[in-house]
Amino acid sequence: MKRINLTISVIFVGLSLSIMGCQANSDASSDKHSKTHLAPHYSADHQEGMCCTVIAHAGGAIDGNAYTNSQEAVLRNYGYGTRMFELDFEQTRDGEWVAAHDWPNWKLQTGFKGEIPPSLTEYMSTPRFYKKISWSIEGTYTPIDMTWLEGFLSKNADAFIVTDMKALEKFPEFVDIILSHPKKEQFIFQAYSIDDVELIKARAPDAKIILTMYRIGYPAALFTQLKEKKEDLIGVTVPMSWAHIESVTTRLLETDIPIYLHGAPANINSRGLQADFAAKGISGFYLD
Repeated sequence: MKRINLTISVIFVGLSLSIMGCQANSDASSDKHSKTHLAPHYSADHQEGMCCTVIAHAGGAIDGNAYTNSQEAVLRNYGYGTRMFELDFEQTRDGEWVAAHDWPNWKLQTGFKGEIPPSLTEYMSTPRFYKKISWSIEGTYTPIDMTWLEGFLSKNADAFIVTDMKALEKFPEFVDIILSHPKKEQFIFQAYSIDDVELIKARAPDAKIILTMYRIGYPAALFTQLKEKKEDLIGVTVPMSWAHIESVTTRLLETDIPIYLHGAPANINSRGLQADFAAKGISGFYLD
């Protein structure tokens, strides 16, 4: 099983979502809620009973800049050993799906002067530009479309793309687009409700799915549903703040589904916090 040395480059570069992974180290697994700091073993691959699987959030950071969803970020982090890449997806004016968190933010990042959403041609010809202000470092980055992803995944059979999208009214259409992609087996769906899980499984019984819970919260009935859907999920993703709520963490651990955390870069990239969460039984992190 491959291990990734956690250097500052890798942590701030962000990493990929292998799937499952990391309950506290087997020597400490008898007490999942121990406050003892562990030395997490970071990996791009699934490791039963070990923490931590890493997922490159928005492709992972590049030059210290987060949220670029760029070719450079994916390639740099793949070179560092990352194998799971969360990307945000939006639809262009002419109906193509590309990597962008949302169009207003994309317009600010690129300085695009036209109307949004852009066409595919406009999107691909407009690089993201990060100015040297606040925490950012000046840099220019190349956008990602489905054609580029096909080439990347064809060349790197061990890489996986974890999908994130905000326009949930288009979710069924988006699922069908991914399932028609030539490298569909290298995509991992993020679902946003139990209904989404069922929709995906009805179309593709073998699809890999992570349930992202920030939209649905943690009502008591959900934990029962999660136990019933355990075989359909490779993980659940929750905000890092939820993992500080012992009752929520305990009930999630009882489902025996790997738990991944996401959060603000200033917090989620902290090795100390990751060690604390590993001691609680958390399986991995979306890192920047």
